[in-house]
Amino acid sequence: MKDPNLIIDFELTTIKDIPVLFSFEVMDFEKLPDGIHGFYAAYDDDDWLTPTRISKGPTENFFGVVLSKASLPLEENGILPIDPGFDLDLFNSGCYSIEQYLKRNEEV
Repeated sequence: MKDPNLIIDFELTTIKDIPVLFSFEVMDFEKLPDGIHGFYAAYDDDDWLTPTRISKGPTENFFGVVLSKASLPLEENGILPIDPGFDLDLFNSGCYSIEQYLKRNEEV
């Protein structure tokens, strides 16, 4: 597993209008800086190219990871269903590090 602090090519996107970072990398959430929440994105059994849900715990249908300064609004079952292309739009937003993301959030 990678140290998330060494990854400099996160995608900047949003989930439910919350700015987040996304990566396809498997990383060690225990090494996240204070104030950053780590989540797993998972795909549906029928379409491994499309993320359909976010969860706090690991998933067998791993699609990627989402890092957020804010906690995401998970449902009681610990899952946040997402509408791909709307809730998690991966649009090649450039290369961000966690440090840049934190500074960007401070400016907003």
